[in-house]
Amino acid sequence: LLDDLREGRRGSDEDAALGEWRDLLERQAQIDRRDLVQRYGYRPAGGLSPNLVLSAFVHAGWLHLLGNILFLWLVGCNLEDRWGKPAMAALFLVGAAASALAYGALHRGSTVPLVGASGAIAAAMGAFLVCFHDATIKYWYLFFTPFPRTGTFEAQALFAFPAWFVVQVLQMQFEAHGLTEVAYSGHVAGFAFGALVAGALKLTGLERRHLLPAASRGVEWTEDEDFLAATDLLVAGRHADAMPLLRQVLTRQPGHAMAQLELCRAAIATSDVATLQAHLSQLMLKLQREGRAAEAQDLYRAGTEKLGALPLSERALVELGRMAASVGDDALATTAYETVIREHGATIQAPRALWEIAAVYERARRISPARASLEELVARFPMDGFAEQARRKLADLPRQTQPNAPVRLPVEAPVAAAPDPVAAPHVAPLAVAAEEPPPSAPPSQVWRDREKVIQLVEGDEPELELVRDEASEQR
Repeated sequence: LLDDLREGRRGSDEDAALGEWRDLLERQAQIDRRDLVQRYGYRPAGGLSPNLVLSAFVHAGWLHLLGNILFLWLVGCNLEDRWGKPAMAALFLVGAAASALAYGALHRGSTVPLVGASGAIAAAMGAFLVCFHDATIKYWYLFFTPFPRTGTFEAQALFAFPAWFVVQVLQMQFEAHGLTEVAYSGHVAGFAFGALVAGALKLTGLERRHLLPAASRGVEWTEDEDFLAATDLLVAGRHADAMPLLRQVLTRQPGHAMAQLELCRAAIATSDVATLQAHLSQLMLKLQREGRAAEAQDLYRAGTEKLGALPLSERALVELGRMAASVGDDALATTAYETVIREHGATIQAPRALWEIAAVYERARRISPARASLEELVARFPMDGFAEQARRKLADLPRQTQPNAPVRLPVEAPVAAAPDPVAAPHVAPLAVAAEEPPPSAPPSQVWRDREKVIQLVEGDEPELELVRDEASEQR
């Protein structure tokens, strides 16, 4: 009767109440078309439709969505790593359709929409049980009666997932009698579908032959056998025997960073300068690009201790200096820059080395050598881009000579101090300086660090020398 009235087969068009009722039905239909649950939920009465799959992407609320996401994360990430993204996506989508069809079989002709991804996730849980049955899962529980209690326990998937499945089968009885709104039939069908699919893939060997290799491609790799053999020789201290194998690896794989690093280490151990000349500069630049400053510093120190000097290009030396300065190793940075200035003074890297070493001096409060480096840069390379920066920097640098100490020591009280006998030929009359000495103070100043007097003595060069306190091993 209602269908006939709705479709106009009964009743009079002049009936105002009937007309109002039909208008209300039309307004309700418009609202339903805008509602995602009504629009994309699967209705068994509608037969086969795209909503078999689309219903898995619609949820009844935030708690419904978050609960499904939790279980999808638990099992989905592991299956995706094992089978790969395409296979996992296929299992999810087909599992969603299979669980919706099972729901439709139990509720034939129903117009109540089914929404949620729990059927698809149950399929992933079934596949997880087959693939990872020995996995241990940590559970958190919360009881409210008689008093709130909470805690955790662990259980293997082999026992936990079948127990969950049995509970879903039992609760299907409530669904069949209309005592719950949860589609337990979809959970049961999805879980069984996923377990059957995973079992079939294992039994037929399709997983081993196709899915596992495809998922591992680009994630796993096989190391070069010659490199492994060379590593064993290096561990045994047979550097000379390992070097030919490492060269073969680099011939086949020029970008093999570890082979290049181990070859340079072996060359240092055997004093093979020719090999270092061929590979060391390139390796230093690669370490700089990858931000591996510590390895570059260790390699350089090991080489200089063994050989005295390393055959590095001027660019590699500049980058080594920059790496050392970035981690606060000003001594190594200064050594690298000075080598460029001394041995590669006519190259395009020399202006940069002068600029960088001036920055190191300035950071250490050695203003005079910083000024001297900048002035040399301007004089020797007046047209270089760094020279223009040096001119601006010179205008900002103070002309007053500053102590060479990295940290200025505080004054406790004005004192009169006698010159150190070792430094006596260079010592001018000493005077006390405050934390910031006035412009009229003598060039040689004294600071007191607790009970020790440290003399800063100006020598013949236009910079201050530090006299070492041998007793305290401090400067």
